[in-house]
Amino acid sequence: MNNYRLHGDNKALYQMQYERDPYSQKQNFLYKQAVYGLSAYKQHQLKVMNPAKKKNIIANHKKTQRILNTLKQKKTNEITNLIFKDLFPNSSLVNDIVTSSKLDKHFINKLSFKELGINKKDIIHKLIVCSILPEDFIKL
Repeated sequence: MNNYRLHGDNKALYQMQYERDPYSQKQNFLYKQAVYGLSAYKQHQLKVMNPAKKKNIIANHKKTQRILNTLKQKKTNEITNLIFKDLFPNSSLVNDIVTSSKLDKHFINKLSFKELGINKKDIIHKLIVCSILPEDFIKL
């Protein structure tokens, strides 16, 4: 028994717990197609793919990237606005900045979704609202 405790033979203590993806294979494919575009496909799939389908996937991917960039900018603005309000609660300049937070369609937000607290569920919801993913996505 002492040997058991000393050498850590209890494997249950050291096992990793992984988060299970609640989405089906079909849902994950549609998500990856929107978010990653043609990169979601293998080379042999791209070689036999209809050029019109490729063009559609590329257009959808670009639209998705614009939507996700806007989502990230909005979240960044929310976070920075809270910080400004906490640091300078009585500043009229901060109030002006906070109330006039605008989005720049030319700015590419390079913060990660994880850094901004945006998860896959949030992204999927936004893509459904913007008609990138089908309305019945959750039921697929």
